[in-house]
Amino acid sequence: MSDFTDKTVIVTGGNGGIGKEVAGLFANLGAQVYIIGRNEQTLKKTVDELSSEREQVRYKMLDVKNVQDCGKVVNEIAAEAGRLDVLVNAAGKYIELSTDETEQKDFDDLFDINVRGTYFMCKYARPHLAQTEGAIVNIGSTAGSIAFPEASLYCATKGALNMITKSLAIDFAKDGIRVNIVCPDMVKTKMLDVGFLHSGIKDRDEYDLLGLGQYPQAEEKRRFILPEEVAECVVFLASNEKAASITGTSVTLDFGLTAGSF
Repeated sequence: MSDFTDKTVIVTGGNGGIGKEVAGLFANLGAQVYIIGRNEQTLKKTVDELSSEREQVRYKMLDVKNVQDCGKVVNEIAAEAGRLDVLVNAAGKYIELSTDETEQKDFDDLFDINVRGTYFMCKYARPHLAQTEGAIVNIGSTAGSIAFPEASLYCATKGALNMITKSLAIDFAKDGIRVNIVCPDMVKTKMLDVGFLHSGIKDRDEYDLLGLGQYPQAEEKRRFILPEEVAECVVFLASNEKAASITGTSVTLDFGLTAGSF
């Protein structure tokens, strides 16, 4: 692992799931970490839970759907910390809806959080990251490259993030900023509950086994991806020492699911 001492990291969605794990790992590696989210109670709780890193983890209230607030908060953090080295866009929402069930508000909400929020956080972080030749790591999904049933909106947002990542990697390269995306499949977080509740399956173990049955490993070796595995990948991609030549790349964590048909 790289040393991020004296570096500043922003993690959107840092108050839960993958984002929380990412924030904790960066703090353990010496970074000053700012977690961003909409719920002040959970933000405070996350800082408390990262007790050993408490002085290195702070929070800012922000709904990434509010574009102007994105710029305001990024500028506040850069001014307060004196620099910005890494932006991790982990804020995201997952829904399962059939086309018949989908309303315009669902479409707007998902794209506003998953796509617009990420895009404008990148935009406003760019001038600060240019000063440190920093890095951006977006959190995508295998849903950006393969279709999930009754999740067309979610798939569309993650597909958009793949292309935003590639395009910004080219645009930001002149500033020395690297932009990559990590695309995990089923991560052991509360997000898995959404699919279970929508499935109509009553037994959670049965639901989990059906999902894990997509993987090519032997049955006894199949498992969910762990948040810490995603975090380790994010930290690697954010490191200019370890990943200096990597930009515009999607790193997929899926036990081979998207490798082919089997």
